[in-house]
Amino acid sequence: MSQPAGEKPAAAIGIDLGTTYSAMAIVDLHGRPHTIRNREGELTLPSVVYIEPDGILVGREAVRAGMLEPALMVENAKRKIGVAGAGFSVAGRTYMPEEISGMVLRKLRQDAAIALGTNVDAAVITVPAYFGHNRRQATLDAAKIAGLEVLDIINEPLAAALAYGAASEAGEQTVMVYDLGGGTFDVSVIRIGKNEIHVLVTDGDVQLGGRDFDDRLVGYVARQFAKKHGVDPREDPDSVVELTERCEQAKRSLSVRRRTQVLVTAGGKRERIPITRDEFVGLCADLITRTQITTELAMEQAGLSWAELDHLLLSGGATRMPVIRQMLGRLWGKDPDDQLAVDEVVAWGASIHAATLRESAKFIFETKTNVNAHCLGLLVHEKISGKPYIAKMIEKNTPLPTEATRTFGTVNPGQREVKIMVCEGEGADLDGWVKIGQCLISELPEGLAARTPIKITYRYNAAGLIEVDALIERTGTAATARIVQTSRLTRERIENAAKDMSLVDLDE
Repeated sequence: MSQPAGEKPAAAIGIDLGTTYSAMAIVDLHGRPHTIRNREGELTLPSVVYIEPDGILVGREAVRAGMLEPALMVENAKRKIGVAGAGFSVAGRTYMPEEISGMVLRKLRQDAAIALGTNVDAAVITVPAYFGHNRRQATLDAAKIAGLEVLDIINEPLAAALAYGAASEAGEQTVMVYDLGGGTFDVSVIRIGKNEIHVLVTDGDVQLGGRDFDDRLVGYVARQFAKKHGVDPREDPDSVVELTERCEQAKRSLSVRRRTQVLVTAGGKRERIPITRDEFVGLCADLITRTQITTELAMEQAGLSWAELDHLLLSGGATRMPVIRQMLGRLWGKDPDDQLAVDEVVAWGASIHAATLRESAKFIFETKTNVNAHCLGLLVHEKISGKPYIAKMIEKNTPLPTEATRTFGTVNPGQREVKIMVCEGEGADLDGWVKIGQCLISELPEGLAARTPIKITYRYNAAGLIEVDALIERTGTAATARIVQTSRLTRERIENAAKDMSLVDLDE
C-alpha cells in the first residue's frame, strides 16, 4: 500500500502476536497507548487462518468458515513457530507456521493502516519470554512475509511492565508479570526504577496456555456425551471444531458463573452437558499447579520473598479464570493487580517501545535490561572420550548484554580452522539443546599441535546478537566472527509467500 503525497507519515505500531488472539496498539500524541480495532471492529483478532483456492481469510471470518470446513482452517501456529519439521497441510500444500503467522501479521498491518489512515511500515512484535532464538528468528520471518520492518522483538512480560510503568506514578517498585495467554505461559520478575526497567528473572512454558484448559473441558464433555450416546464427537472433524469453540465459550462463562452447559452435536444426537466451575478446576488442577511451581521458582531465583513484591500484574486472557487469581492471591497474600486490560496490555507496551524507537514519543524508561531465558553453550568434545557434549557459557537469567570466556583446545594436529557450534537449552543431555547458529574461525597458524589452547570469548548483546572471539595466546593469533543466525525459510520462500498473499488478498 503506497503512501500518497501529503498524507501522514507511515506509522509504527506494537503487535502482540498471540496463539489464539492477537492485538495491536499505537501511541497517541499525548504519549498514551491505544488499542487499534480491526476492520471487524474488534479489539483482538483471532489468530486463525482459512485457506481456499480463491482467497485467504484471517480472524473471525476464518473461524466461521472453519466451522464448516475445518480441513481448510489453521490455528495455534504460534505453538509450532520455529519448531523443526513443523507444518500444516491444507488442500495438498504444506504451510510452515511462519507463513501462517505472516498471514495474521499482514491482516493486522492492513487493518491498522485503514484505522489510522496511513501506511503502517514497522512494528515492535512481542514474543513469550521463554521463546528461544529459533522461534524468535521464525517470528522475524513471519514479519517479512507480512511486509513489516521489525523495530525490535521484546518479551511479552517486559511489554506488560512497560505499559504498567508508563501508567503508574509510583516510585521504585518490584513487580511480577504473570502472563497466561492462549498458548504460552511466562512469569517474569521485574524491577522498575527511575528511568530504568530491569528484568531480574524469567521462566515459563511455551506449551502451556488457555488452550490446554479448553482441551481438558473438551475431553470431559466428549466423554460424557460418549457415555450416553456411544459416539465420541472428537472423532468427527466437523464436530470437534464446533465442540472446541463451545468449550472455549463455556470456559469464559465459568469465569463469571458457577455453572454452565455445553451443547454437543455428533452422530445425529444432541445433548447439553452440564459443568460446574469446581468440576472444571478439578479437570485442570495439574495445569494450575504447573504455573504455580514456575511462579514460585521465579521468586526463588530472583532471591526475593513474596513480601518484597510490590505488584503482581496479570496479562493474557486466561488470567480471567478465578482459580488463577485465587492461586496467586494465596501466594502473594494480596489480590493480583488487574488495573490494565489483560488482553491489550502487551500490545500497549509494544507500542510504547515502538514510539520510543521511532522517537515519536519520549518515555521515562531510558534503560531496559533483559535476561536470557535459556542457557547458552558450545558443542565441544570431551577431552578423554571424544564424545560430544555442551560446554555452558552463559547461564539462564543472566542480564544482557554479557560475555563469557573459556579455554578449549584444538582436536587434531595441524588444524587450521575451528567450527564453533552455538547451542541453546537446558540440562546435561544433548536432547535438551538445539543449535541456534555457528561460526568458523579460520586461517589458524600452520603446525599447531593437537590440544593447542584456544581462548573463546562469547559475547551476547541486548539485541540477541552473538559474537565469538578466538585467541591463541601462544602465537597471538586472534579472530572474531559473528554467529550466522539462519532462517528456516529461504529468502525465495519468504518472497513467494508474501507474493502469494498479495495476489489473493482482495481487500487491500
